[in-house]
Order: sequence, then structure tokens, then C-alpha cells
Amino acid sequence: MKRLFLSILMISFLGVFQSNSSENQVFKKISFNSNEQNPGSATDKIIDFYKAQIRRSPDDYFNYNRVGELYIRKARETGDLSYYDKAEEFLNYALELNSHNYPSYIYLGQVSSSRHDFAQTLRHAQKAIEINDIEASAYGIMGDAYIELGKYEKAKKAYEKMAKLEPGLYSLSRLSHIKDITGDTEGSINDIKKSISYGIRHRLPKENIAWAEVILGSIYFNKGDLENAEIHYKKSLSFLKNYYLALEHIAELNAVKGNYKKAIKMYNRVLEINPNPDFYIALADVFAKQGNQDKANELYEIAKGKYETYLNNGFNGYLGHHARFYADSEIDLQKALQLAKRDLEIKKDVHAYDTLAWVYYKLGDYKRALSYCRESLKQGTKDARIYFHAGMINYKAGNFSDAKKYLDLSLKTNPYFDMNSPDRAKAVIKQISLAE
Repeated sequence: MKRLFLSILMISFLGVFQSNSSENQVFKKISFNSNEQNPGSATDKIIDFYKAQIRRSPDDYFNYNRVGELYIRKARETGDLSYYDKAEEFLNYALELNSHNYPSYIYLGQVSSSRHDFAQTLRHAQKAIEINDIEASAYGIMGDAYIELGKYEKAKKAYEKMAKLEPGLYSLSRLSHIKDITGDTEGSINDIKKSISYGIRHRLPKENIAWAEVILGSIYFNKGDLENAEIHYKKSLSFLKNYYLALEHIAELNAVKGNYKKAIKMYNRVLEINPNPDFYIALADVFAKQGNQDKANELYEIAKGKYETYLNNGFNGYLGHHARFYADSEIDLQKALQLAKRDLEIKKDVHAYDTLAWVYYKLGDYKRALSYCRESLKQGTKDARIYFHAGMINYKAGNFSDAKKYLDLSLKTNPYFDMNSPDRAKAVIKQISLAE
């Protein structure tokens, strides 16, 4: 591997300064702006290598696809969404050179999925299958879109088809996800472990393995197993140093354990890498728990501004997060309702239903809250937060038996799902028990 990267680095340096008189019009339109986050990483070196190849052979669509794929990897490594735009630019040029090339549609499907444009994701997947119906990747992105649209049976069939064609990290991690959503936690853990083993054996990109380790850690966290969660978050960092997702989850672990100083330090480190509004909120919550409301409010305002920027730029990936922020903080419940409804129009997954249910709860419309709450519970997802919301909604609706059942489930599933809600759940259970 060292020799490979040294070769890539050497060739990329040679390629930067060479010209090609036969450059086509596609090549001339491409921006080779090197204003990258974390320049000099392993991924950047490979990007430079393929950009050098484009300079040498501007009519070869393969190299455009590779740069597009690598920018998608860069987006996942850093959390910087602008890399998806760069990926799309190169992938569209690859299609201009060859409109019948399978990889472009696969990678464009990943880009559209990142933007929560799931109808477009399905179109890309279907186009890829028309070109080649025995390649696995298209069934993966098709299943991803179906999951977000709440079509879980279709998603499962797509993933099973993918796994049949190509059992490996990408198919097994997806089967793990559908099992997690439908309540098969142990099956989910087994599949994601198999996917990691496959990734290591076949020397897949470290970002992919690091991501899978974070997913495994989060499954353990969601079942209240903090020890195993931490083991796998740290394993993730052994594959990808400073991986923001692993660091963010370690910060969360410290927060729920009451290690607030460590949590603050870790969240600040995460924000230096990826200034995501969700992470500002998580950090703000820690300061609020410490009693530093002024600092918390300052961070909430930053998060609010970033959510609004995403919204104004047409990026729909954070609609549900944005709605929950407004609902939990009770800053603007009508805005929360607007965002949650829009999120449900785009997605039909359990979390979109749960978000809208919670907004209606906050608005005091318990009848509508119950209706959407029931939809969020239909798949049997073992999620402490969904159970907590169901318990609180049923409590306000006067369904005390169901309220106690779901609040108990919440605490049994994961008594650490956030810093405040478990205590609220215990208090309501106590009130119900005293009234019985």
C-alpha cells in the first residue's frame, strides 16, 4: 500500500504540469480548483492522480468517474456536503463522454440520495439496471431509496438481490440496516460484523470500514451497551484517524456518562473538522446540562443559522433534524410543523413519522400526534427515543397503560439515549404508578 500511494503521489505531481493539446470541450469546462478540506490526505492524493490522468486522456470517462467517486468518499470522510457537488460535476461529464456507462449512474444515485432526492435516486438506479442487471450496486442504492420512502419490503428485496449478486461489506451493511429498522437487533449486529470482516479481508477503503465500525458501535449504543459501543467507535478511529463520526459518538458517550468536560473537548474537536448544526446542538445541550445557558443559547443560534442556510440552499437532508430542533427548544412550533410535514412528504420512514408526531405533541394536538406515532411504531424499530415519544404522547392523550408500556420500553432499550429524557420518563412512570 505504501508503494501504491508513493506511485500515485509521484504520478500526480508529474501530471499537474503536463498539457494536452487534444483537450475536449468537456475537459475545458471542468474546474480543477484545489481548495480542499484536509488537503494531503490519502483520498486527496488519489484524486490528484486521477485528475492528472484526465489531463493526459481527457476523452476517457473512466477517470471522471473515479474523481466523482472519490469526492463522494471525501464528503463522507469530512462531512463537507460541497464535495457532493464536485462529485456531480465530474460524473455528469463522464456521462457526456459515454451516456451508457453504469458507474456514473451508481455514483449519481449516491449524490442524489445524500440530498434526499429519493425519486431521482430511484431513476439513477433503474437506469443502471437497464444497462446491467447483474451488477449489485444498483440494487443497493435502489434499496436505500426505498427505505427512506418507507417501502421496507421493496428495500429488503433489493438488498437481498444485491447480497445474492455480491455478498460483501456494501450489501451486508445494508441488510444490517433493514434488520435494525425492523427490530432484529442481533441479526443487525451479526450482518454488520460480517461486513467489517469482509472489508478488512478485501482491503476496502478505510473510510468504508471506519463507517461500518461506527454503525456497529451505534447499534450497541442504541441497546444500552456503552462498553461495546466505545470499543467499536475507537476501532473506527484505528482505520480513519480523526474520523468525525467516531469522534462525535465518543463525545456523545461522555455526555450521557456525565463526563461533561471530556464531551465538550471532544465536540469542539469534531466541530473543527465538521461544523455540522447537529453537533452544535449536542455541544449546546452539554453546556445547558452544566447550567451555562448563555453559552448553550449562543451555540443554538449558530445551529439555527446553519439549518436555515441548508434550507435556503435547497438541501433537504436536515429537514427532520431542523424540525426536531425547533420542537425540542419550542422556539417556533409552527416552523417545526412546516418542516416536519415537508420532511414526511420527501421521506416516509419511521423517523419522519416520529418527528411529526413529536411536533404535534408539542403543539398539544394529541390526537394527530397519536396517529403519526402509531405509524412510527409499525416496523417494530427498537429505538428508545421513538418509545419515549410514544410514551409521552399516550400519557397526554390519557392512555396511561400504553404510556407506561412505552416509557418502560424506552428505559429498557437504552437508559442513556440522551441526557434529560430518561429522567423525564422515570418521573412520568412514577406519576402513573402513584395514580393507579
